Amino acid sequence: MTCAPHGRRWRLEWGARSVVVEPRVGILHLAVLLANPGQEIEAVDLIAGLTVLNGAAGDGTRQARSRLDRTTLRELRLRLVRLREDADEPPPRQQPELANHARIAVGKSIRRAVNHIAEADAEIGEHLRRTVVTGARCSYRSA
Repeated sequence: MTCAPHGRRWRLEWGARSVVVEPRVGILHLAVLLANPGQEIEAVDLIAGLTVLNGAAGDGTRQARSRLDRTTLRELRLRLVRLREDADEPPPRQQPELANHARIAVGKSIRRAVNHIAEADAEIGEHLRRTVVTGARCSYRSA
């Protein structure tokens, strides 16, 4: 399954099916998870990744943030690896309250995005409901 920018929107492809949807924060999280199948990503890292993307967007507009390309995804993956490597000593961002807030916020935004996608294509939405795991660690487990 893939999720990539399509103009100002997002195109999700799964087998022969595809759908184009409006941008949402949860779709950015999904794009990261789909680009890293089978890999567990901390919810706090997904939120940290949005901070990186917002900084890379320059003017901070929704339009700029929605243009996540392969280079940006690659840079985000590298940042996630570096964050994990630096985790020998828990940094302040991994305090229990922050981790719990990230878990809740990421879970809600992904569920809303999946519901949004399901309205446009029920089969893709159902596939995402079965294969995307949210919690303190999130993942996409391709079937």
